Amino acid sequence: MKLPQETFIHLRNAIAAEVNKYGASSILNHYEGLSDTRMMFDLCYRAAFQLGNDDSHPYFTSGSRSRSYPQVVGWRLYAGGCNDTHVATALKNIQKELKLER
Repeated sequence: MKLPQETFIHLRNAIAAEVNKYGASSILNHYEGLSDTRMMFDLCYRAAFQLGNDDSHPYFTSGSRSRSYPQVVGWRLYAGGCNDTHVATALKNIQKELKLER
């Protein structure tokens, strides 16, 4: 099983928004010395936060985080029986697409 296409597209676009917001070189520098898997799962969870929460979430209302990608109502990372292995495979593909390889 793999991530459903719609889930993959939203995840890729939300991660791309985070990369555009901070810059690829800044992200790579921040994760220097840590694994690519760690970097990509951190970006994944940041993207999932954007996708799964509306603007009334306390992090958004307090200014702790700013919106980089719109909420997708009903979006779930682990939909349809997907697990971390499926997500990791998708993240490797996203990493290549976004040229975040070291």
